[in-house]
Amino acid sequence: MIILRGLFVLVYAAVSAVEDIKYRKISSGCALLFCGIGLLLCILGRRPVPEILPAALPGLSLLLISKLSGGCVGTGDAVFLLVCALYLGKESLTAAAAAAFICCGAAALGIIAAGMICGNSVRTGKQGLPYIAFIFLPLLAAAAHLMITGDG
Repeated sequence: MIILRGLFVLVYAAVSAVEDIKYRKISSGCALLFCGIGLLLCILGRRPVPEILPAALPGLSLLLISKLSGGCVGTGDAVFLLVCALYLGKESLTAAAAAAFICCGAAALGIIAAGMICGNSVRTGKQGLPYIAFIFLPLLAAAAHLMITGDG
């Protein structure tokens, strides 16, 4: 079951990253499909609920931030992290989410700095960077760690 969890979280991350880059949103159908697969793997692998709930904290925190900020942070990103909690442990998922936030923030600062250096104004409005694309590599590392060590 552990190898399946690692493989399915990678497939989910890859599909979601492509959707996030291409369409700027994550499809509900994809999230529901991988949520169902994750739940099934949790049941078949006898993964205890007390192990899953702490892994959901990054997603729940992001969902709260999304609601409080009026959607400045994507709700789809929060749902993505909640689904990933079915596959990965709290340490792996929290580390991947933090790494993605740092990379995304650095990219945003780079875009702002480049705009200031070139004399271009940074567009305002409702736009942002595709967070899921930034979390793909950290999730790849987390999934590899899960599949190799069984700790995840």
